[in-house]
Amino acid sequence: MGVAQAIHILLMLLPLSISATDTCDTGWFGPKCQYMCHCVNNQCDASGECVGGARCEQGWFGQACQHEDMAVLGKLITAPMINADVVMDGDDATCASNLTTIFLKWNKNYAFTWLRFKVEKENQLGELTVMFKPLLGDETVLLNHDYIPCKDQKLYSDGNGTFDVVCDVNVSVHEVMVAGDLIRHLCSLHISGGRNVAQKQQAHLSSNLDDVKSKPEHAVDGNMDSNYHHGSCFHTLEGDTEPTLEIWFSLPVVINRFVIHNRADCCQQRLKGFHLKSVTEGDEVDIDYTDGLPYPQNMYTVLATKNRKQISMVSITATDHSSGLFLSLCELQVYGESACQPGFYGKECNLKCNCVDTTETCFSVTGLCPYERKGLIFSGSTGITGTTTLSSGH
Repeated sequence: MGVAQAIHILLMLLPLSISATDTCDTGWFGPKCQYMCHCVNNQCDASGECVGGARCEQGWFGQACQHEDMAVLGKLITAPMINADVVMDGDDATCASNLTTIFLKWNKNYAFTWLRFKVEKENQLGELTVMFKPLLGDETVLLNHDYIPCKDQKLYSDGNGTFDVVCDVNVSVHEVMVAGDLIRHLCSLHISGGRNVAQKQQAHLSSNLDDVKSKPEHAVDGNMDSNYHHGSCFHTLEGDTEPTLEIWFSLPVVINRFVIHNRADCCQQRLKGFHLKSVTEGDEVDIDYTDGLPYPQNMYTVLATKNRKQISMVSITATDHSSGLFLSLCELQVYGESACQPGFYGKECNLKCNCVDTTETCFSVTGLCPYERKGLIFSGSTGITGTTTLSSGH
């Protein structure tokens, strides 16, 4: 057993700082009240599903609205041209007609893992192409050779017009292209930014300034208030030679993005040059990142596009001595997915796949089953002109 795994087990035996009762504060749900409600007007039931006709807040989608939707941060272009609101309004009842291609562009790069689209009706025969642009460049030029394919693509469906497309893309991208007959009657498009797997997880500091305003759990409490004196940040002690925050996950996770919220009231330079690290249960370091920006930022985003191993702990350490060596920040968001064993899915990995073909494995995030139909061609596995026949989710 590795050191990280042993510490992880010990921490799980310690009393949790969050409620384990059936009653959660307004806006929270889950067996330990660890999930934030993202339904409009906090209209969530005990499982996080929207009630009273409410939908997910803009920017969120999926089971219990827990996945950040990066699509709303981009610009949608369609062929033929339509009102983008039809696809981006979060309403699956409003659908486009006769679409052939869509382009979704951002003004910065993101780590892609999977997307979801909903169609009003499926075409019995057709093609589906998913491709990406990996680098920021000339937005006015769309050349085929600028795109990279959806590698190791998998297509899942609920049998009722909802499709999940999973790609192994080991570079950050700033544009997604989806084309083919399968999106002809497109109702909605979502690009998963993952869910915040750090929220309300076990947080530990190497030292702590006090037990009132500064608490390690403030780093994962879901409160983005960046004023330390409002009581949602933390601060290490003077004399701590390696001021560090550790976040331990109750389940192994696969990470695609970190978002670090610095203090805004003062002392931002203390985070300059921070060291960010992720560790597997076997004590193997996966992500090993050191900030190299010349000036401190209000918010840092670190993308994880390679390896994507199963992680049990992440840490952030201060290294800047210019104003004393301290670690002080207000929120650490870690976006990714639970690393479920084959045959299980969901936030807690406690839901069992229920595919008609029991030999098939469902998508570990959503539970949708592999989509297979004769005549469907999944283009893009070897380039925009290449095609690969899809079968059993591959």
